[in-house]
Order: sequence, then structure tokens, then C-alpha cells
Amino acid sequence: MNPNSILVTGSTGNIGGALLPLLKNENLTLWAGNTQGKTIGGAAGRAIDFLSIDSVRRALTDIDTAFIVIPAHPQMLEKAKNVAQAAQSTGIKHQASCARLWCRSRSQLKYCHRSSTRNC
Repeated sequence: MNPNSILVTGSTGNIGGALLPLLKNENLTLWAGNTQGKTIGGAAGRAIDFLSIDSVRRALTDIDTAFIVIPAHPQMLEKAKNVAQAAQSTGIKHQASCARLWCRSRSQLKYCHRSSTRNC
């Protein structure tokens, strides 16, 4: 495992895409995680499908630190579980996660935390 390796998922989106340029000039082996495995901004690409535990494990192999962006999706919980299991089995030392959730009356994706006082 490279102690200076970091995988940033969501590299084609707003959050991951904004983080990559900030890390570019650091002394890191930088990987851009996205569904196509595209190289982004000089960071080598790694394909990742959060719904496939094997894909997540492959993406996290030999990575020291992972910044995980999980997009809003009806199967977000399954995606998050796959990330947690893969991170544990691959020995990720540091992980930061970001997941987008929202409630809108016209959205097909609904999420309400049990402790929420608002109705979604």
C-alpha cells in the first residue's frame, strides 16, 4: 500500500471534481474514481461501481486514503455498505465520506431520518 495514495470518487461531479485540483500539487499518488475509470485533471482513473462490492474492492486496492462521494440514489444504503465492507477488507487507513440526500415533493427519492421533525 502506498502511504501517500488517495482515491477521490465522484471525480466527474461537483464535490470530487473540486477536490482533485486542490490535491494536485501535494506529494500524493492521486486517483480519480468514477464509473468510467477516466483520468481527470492528471489523476489516473479507477473505475468504481458502488453497487458492486468487487468493483469497490478493486478501486480501493493499494489505497491509503479514500474520499468517497456517494451520489443520491434509491440504493444509497447498499452503496454505503459496500464501501464500508470494501474499506475494511482492503485496509483503508483513512476515509472521508460525503452522501447527498434531500427531500423534495416531486423527487422519486425520499429519505427521512427517524429523528427528523420535518415531514418529507
